[in-house]
Amino acid sequence: MKKTKFLKLFILLLIPIFTLLSFTFQNEDDDFDLIKNLEIYHAIFKELRINYVDEVNVANLITYSIEQMLKQLDPFTIYYPENKVEDYTFMNTGEYGGIGATVEKIDNKFIVTDIILNMCADKAGIQIGNEIVEIETNSLINKSLEDINILLRGEPGSEINIKLLNAENKKIEKTLTREKIQTKNVSYSNLINENIAYVKLENFMFNASQEVAEAIEEMNKKNKIQGVIIDLRSNPGGLLTEAVNIVNLFVPKNTEIVKMKGQAISSNKTFYTNYEPFSITVPVIVLINSRSASASEIVAGALQDLDRAVVIGQRSYGKGLVQLTKDLAYNTKLKITMAKYYIPSGRCVQANDAVTRDKNHKIINIPDSVINKFLTKNGRNVYDGAGIYPDIYIPESTDHEFIDSLNSNFVFFKFAYNFHKTNPTIENAETFTIQDDTYNQFVEFTKTNFVFYSSTNQKIAELEKELQLEDNKNEQITQKFQEIQTILKTQETQYLEKYKTNIINLLGQEIIKQYYFKEGYIEYDLKNADEIKKAIEILTDINTYNKLLKND
Repeated sequence: MKKTKFLKLFILLLIPIFTLLSFTFQNEDDDFDLIKNLEIYHAIFKELRINYVDEVNVANLITYSIEQMLKQLDPFTIYYPENKVEDYTFMNTGEYGGIGATVEKIDNKFIVTDIILNMCADKAGIQIGNEIVEIETNSLINKSLEDINILLRGEPGSEINIKLLNAENKKIEKTLTREKIQTKNVSYSNLINENIAYVKLENFMFNASQEVAEAIEEMNKKNKIQGVIIDLRSNPGGLLTEAVNIVNLFVPKNTEIVKMKGQAISSNKTFYTNYEPFSITVPVIVLINSRSASASEIVAGALQDLDRAVVIGQRSYGKGLVQLTKDLAYNTKLKITMAKYYIPSGRCVQANDAVTRDKNHKIINIPDSVINKFLTKNGRNVYDGAGIYPDIYIPESTDHEFIDSLNSNFVFFKFAYNFHKTNPTIENAETFTIQDDTYNQFVEFTKTNFVFYSSTNQKIAELEKELQLEDNKNEQITQKFQEIQTILKTQETQYLEKYKTNIINLLGQEIIKQYYFKEGYIEYDLKNADEIKKAIEILTDINTYNKLLKND
């Protein structure tokens, strides 16, 4: 009976496919190749269904095969089965039903790492550092982080029962009513140094440009602004039109900002500014890092190409592709790459396939052969092939492998959590500083809560294994490698001293977040981030600012 139902389903699936093919494809060779391979695909499924030793999960197998097929194209052409459509909706609207808390998997435990102020998790007394152990009687053993997020989300107004372990390791139970969680595009804005407007833009969802414009106008009413900092660090992008409208705040109406170029006629389009700007003269700084992508790169790149802003930070991600979402049958969706975008100088920020990325997807090597030179409006040199390179490069706090390892292993978070337990209150975010005794406590904490297994350690371990296989567990080899590992272990102490300034900054951010959530984190960053210090320095020296935008 199951086999009959399966065959009926497959026939129903294939009829519209073949009907579509008869209308879509003009080239007979394309027709033949496609139909032939679809017939083979059908035959394989039929044989698996009839003869495979275990029952075949049709839905999972087909979904997997679709996902693997799309991986052959680019990372941004994505199939959304029905159970992941909610994720798609959230990514494009910033809205979902949830509890207002971020959860990470740390040491195989599901830990609350961030809370949205005044949302249901905060109002229920859930705290950063609490461990979630049960959701709606569902045990979390062998669950993935994706599984947890699915369980936590639901229709606004629906109830959810959660069991947690608190700071005293006591089990507590909370029944929460999910709320409509709408993430803000502008998470923070304020005047710094009295007349410099700072805007932290988290994403480019609907109304992003309006939120930026309103924030700047409001600050300008308080005190006429003499400079603007747009912080796009770690902003993954979003709606292209919102990016164009943000650029529009600082350049004249009818300025060309970006071109889309694709195979279909409908994919080719040029976007211009449509409104009168806020100002075409106020100095502008844009902050970017390796996680600034897509629409962030349009804003940073267009303002750079038009010599309208100084870009500070690190090389951006390098995503110059435009996606179109198509609704498919049974409430599924396909997000398909339809075009590349080109900013005013004519360059595309899409990273060339030949670039090398590290484990965090940061670009670390670019072959000279894939780089082409372009000119800004004033004749400055800019380049394609690997995102946007800033006018002023500032090393990122986690640039070194050791600091990145501390961060990715949640060592800062773990220490901050323990610090919060023993220090119920601290001074406000703007004035808080890490004292020497706190840093010394952190150094001691790393000795028992962190092992730095660097790329060098890995290579040495691999070499030792190879030599031992060749020489049948030679004790002399083992001893020599142990001596090398002991020497490498002392590097941890050296790195803790060498990168003390960077570590203190990251540690301070994590401690502040325990007390003052995201708003406090940003306020602390305003006083401590090297990128922001440099931006303020340039905005208070108009001669330096103007010189950076000229072709000398």
